[in-house]
Amino acid sequence: MKNFFAILSLLLINTIFIQVNAQCNVGGVSSLNQGQTSTYTATTQSGANYFWSTTGNLAIVGGNTSSTVSVQATGTGTGKVCYARYKAGTEPCATCKTVTVSSAPTCPGTIPIISTGPQCDGPSVKLTFDAPGPYTYNWSVSGAGAIILSNNGSYIVVRAIRNSFVTATASLVCNGQTVTASHTASTHIDCGGDLPFEIGPNPVNEDVKINIKKEDTKNGAYNVQVFNQVGEMVIRKTVKNHQKLDLSQLKKGTYFIRLFNNNQLIGTQRVIRE
Repeated sequence: MKNFFAILSLLLINTIFIQVNAQCNVGGVSSLNQGQTSTYTATTQSGANYFWSTTGNLAIVGGNTSSTVSVQATGTGTGKVCYARYKAGTEPCATCKTVTVSSAPTCPGTIPIISTGPQCDGPSVKLTFDAPGPYTYNWSVSGAGAIILSNNGSYIVVRAIRNSFVTATASLVCNGQTVTASHTASTHIDCGGDLPFEIGPNPVNEDVKINIKKEDTKNGAYNVQVFNQVGEMVIRKTVKNHQKLDLSQLKKGTYFIRLFNNNQLIGTQRVIRE
């Protein structure tokens, strides 16, 4: 044991390390953020004893006499993670790994997602959802859309069905905490062509009249759904052609009227409630 304690002394004063005909390395990362904890691994030898130590703003969390050790970065700067390995009848070894500790990144309290579009793209539309840097986000999409392009996690491009809604969600893991935010965008846009029905007046104060161009003479009843700008249905009603729809109970703003016949979407029109 005399050689073992001699090796430990050399490690603790951090002046020299020895490796006498023995393989001895420290496995683990060479950079940490302040407050971060990581596991380091010794080169194992059956039946050997281990003793870990640290220098600088690095602190051992838990035990220090097994082949692995948990180390936490308590401050910025450079430190070392060291161990000595000893087994009777074999050559001892000792080594260190230099670890650089950086300041912990500032985590955002919220993620302000911005959407651009929609833009007409044949029978569908494209939208862009963007979140501020310098972070890398994990994105997901729900609703009538799918991600077709992602730029290193800073923004996504989504192709979506027209006259619907798409919700993009961005999440970020920072300092062990997860920050998540969602943003819903409308895909309602007039891409030209003959509109299947008309509404008027628009803008409207109270009643809007629905005029269907190709009326179903067999089934004269139509289902109307009115959505606000965040995709919430605020009115659901059955109407007939040329019938008025009362919007007086709605707050001022932009709404989308969707018209169905036999559960088939005829079309969508935007209306402004003044």
